[in-house]
Amino acid sequence: MSKKKQQKYYVVETDSMVDILNEWAAVETLLHDPDMKAHGVHVIGGYTSLDEAEAVKKVRSEAIKNNTHSSPPVSYSASPYFTGEMSGRHFDIFVEGVYKGYKFGGAFAAYDGDALVHEQAYNKPSNQVKGSGRWGGLFCAIPSGLEWAKANGAEGVLIHLCQRGPAEWAAGVWKANAKSTQNFVSWMAPFKKMVKFAPLPEEAETEDPMTTERFKVVLALANRAAGII
Repeated sequence: MSKKKQQKYYVVETDSMVDILNEWAAVETLLHDPDMKAHGVHVIGGYTSLDEAEAVKKVRSEAIKNNTHSSPPVSYSASPYFTGEMSGRHFDIFVEGVYKGYKFGGAFAAYDGDALVHEQAYNKPSNQVKGSGRWGGLFCAIPSGLEWAKANGAEGVLIHLCQRGPAEWAAGVWKANAKSTQNFVSWMAPFKKMVKFAPLPEEAETEDPMTTERFKVVLALANRAAGII
């Protein structure tokens, strides 16, 4: 007998209003709406209790009314995805985070042109990201990859992620776990000028076999770190 999916209530916020939605598809529609993006739309959180969601909405609505609510995370580039040419010495860094059966893993693989020059994996989230699932893997892997790149003379880094949710969270388009996101923003701040985010593979006109293979490499790293494979 299949287990019934638990109902969730999502609190979403812009610079002037707070609302509750009970379907993730409706949340995604708002997050991808250009007009709503202009008003800083982001997700405060998902709750299994409508009463809890209503309580959060009340607090956030009062904060907006009194102009004391915090702003959503800033983007790390002029737009979420970068399609130009990187200037100077740069690395392409592919990132993945996994979370399955309470097993956590995160990894990055750095490429200099066609060559894989460094790979690193993690299997213990810091206290700052406890409970934040695959986002915890990304929280560790993205800034750590940037620290490695900067230490190795990079002037720029192009970050590659393979799914829209994590990619838009990492690029500062919307929030996941609020506390972890704010910690992530602080950790990313020193790299603001050097980091760009690559378009998602699904948005390419044709599949790039090299890109696909690189995502397989980093996913295997993350899975091994988590003990999943």
